[in-house]
Amino acid sequence: MRVSDQIASSLIPGPPAWQATVTSSTRNGYEHNRPVYPFIAHDQLTPEMESRYHWLVTAVHQSQAPQQE
Repeated sequence: MRVSDQIASSLIPGPPAWQATVTSSTRNGYEHNRPVYPFIAHDQLTPEMESRYHWLVTAVHQSQAPQQE
């Protein structure tokens, strides 16, 4: 499993603006699904940037979650 697939599958459900959407893409002559992240161009997306985006999304969702007492 690619890093992008792991990150896309582990995103916390939330507002659509924060989620990666998966779209079909052709690279190196074969078709595959890739996550599309808002604000990051596909040609600039690296595993490190995907990880940073994932942690940002996780932090935002945790900060917006109802607090249990």
